[in-house]
Amino acid sequence: MKNNDDFVAIRVIHAPNPVAAIKLIRAATRLSMADIKAAIANQLPILIAQLYGIDHDEQEQIVITLFDQLDNTGIQFEIIFESEVESRQCFQNTMAQWRDISLKTQIMSDLESGGLA
Repeated sequence: MKNNDDFVAIRVIHAPNPVAAIKLIRAATRLSMADIKAAIANQLPILIAQLYGIDHDEQEQIVITLFDQLDNTGIQFEIIFESEVESRQCFQNTMAQWRDISLKTQIMSDLESGGLA
């Protein structure tokens, strides 16, 4: 089921180099440079990814890579996930829990279908 809580956004708090921030966020999203620039200027949330569906793993990797890149360039940001501002550690813990649930669900499905011997 699609849920708005599956969306990950960031709010840029401080960007010593706004052009670098715009380029990094643009590379990770499909947002226009003008929209990203306006969101940074007004400290509005910027939607990064939706962590739902078959491309969850790919989207999660895009998010984690962007967080690392922003950190490495000195850009300060808040993570907004499940409609709340979350710490990076809390976000990573949630992703680990989701992976565990997904793996357990897949194993149970395989066992029920006779896929595992």
